[in-house]
Amino acid sequence: MARLDPLIKLRQKTVEDKQRVLADLYRQYETVQAQKDHLLMDLAREQALIEADVTALDARSWFGAYAERVKANVELCDAHLARLDTRILVARDEVRHAFSEVKKVEIIERERQKRVQKEIDDKEARVMDEIGIDLFRRQEDQ
Repeated sequence: MARLDPLIKLRQKTVEDKQRVLADLYRQYETVQAQKDHLLMDLAREQALIEADVTALDARSWFGAYAERVKANVELCDAHLARLDTRILVARDEVRHAFSEVKKVEIIERERQKRVQKEIDDKEARVMDEIGIDLFRRQEDQ
């Protein structure tokens, strides 16, 4: 009966690869979220500066265009985050599935080993029983 260790190692490597992909997606998500947060903080800071300086009419006229551009960039970030959310969900499912495949093979291997060990134990018990019976018969014959 073939050992399943190579298959287990292969499946574990698959799990590790999928976990790496998932971790990379999480890093991308965090990066985009940080960019979005930075844009919103800059917008809030600029808006506070405009509101604090009532005499800056020139800056107020440009602020609207700036705010629109920032909002458009925030929307792009939101769209990217939504795509990443979907990819993360898919990647999580793939990791779960790959992990369950590893566990299935490990359970099969463990059950095989138990069965083989039971066969060995049973064979040893039969041999010991035969030895015991032979000893008993020899004692009876004497």
